[in-house]
Amino acid sequence: SVKVYLRTRPTDNVQGSFTLQPDGKSVAVQVKKTDKPRGTGHINNTADTIKFRFDDVLPDASQETIFTTCAADVCDNVLTGYNGTVFAYGQTGAGKTYTMSGDVSAAYNQRGIVPRAIHHLFHESELRGDKEIEVRVSHLEIYNDVMYDLLADDVTQADNLQIVDRIDDPRFPETFAAGTGSRETVIKGLTKKYCANEAEALAYFFAGEANRATAAHILNKSSSRSHCIFTIYLESRGVGDSSEKTTVA
Repeated sequence: SVKVYLRTRPTDNVQGSFTLQPDGKSVAVQVKKTDKPRGTGHINNTADTIKFRFDDVLPDASQETIFTTCAADVCDNVLTGYNGTVFAYGQTGAGKTYTMSGDVSAAYNQRGIVPRAIHHLFHESELRGDKEIEVRVSHLEIYNDVMYDLLADDVTQADNLQIVDRIDDPRFPETFAAGTGSRETVIKGLTKKYCANEAEALAYFFAGEANRATAAHILNKSSSRSHCIFTIYLESRGVGDSSEKTTVA
């Protein structure tokens, strides 16, 4: 299922423009109306308030609260073999990078969703002593409609990166499920790094972040200028039992 959460960035004054509703899951946005029609001769009958409902609204929430509410369940489902995605959407300066990556120059509790997800997955994997879990990661940037492999030895425009749809193709046994209509979209040629532990996975994530395109604006002197997809691949199998089904997510 798809869930949508609203995280509001702290601000000094939201009076008259944004109101959290009593149910805690809805907001009302005030639309400023002009006093006089602009040369049209028509009365402005547009709504002055628009309401939006979400799975939850998280005003002034901590990074820990954001991860627990929005991403912890996704991580747990990945460990059982389900694919999952968490992404942030919003205008420039809304806090997307802070939410997903955190502030690496600040305190430990300022970690974002991705570092917390990495910790969660490795910690839970260690508790499952009956499973062997192999972890790989990739880091893809999309900038001006061009893909860049942030974990490649040479992070330049990669001509070898191609978007490929795999549909019940026996050439790819990890996704082949004959007759089920199984489908997966992958980036052919994208670097996948094996991670023996949490520290290695974090190192690859932050290395990729350092290679992203950034530029300054009024709210952030190092704002990310691109879309970025950090993917964690888990392959799980029973310890010492090669006949047990391998789970991939």
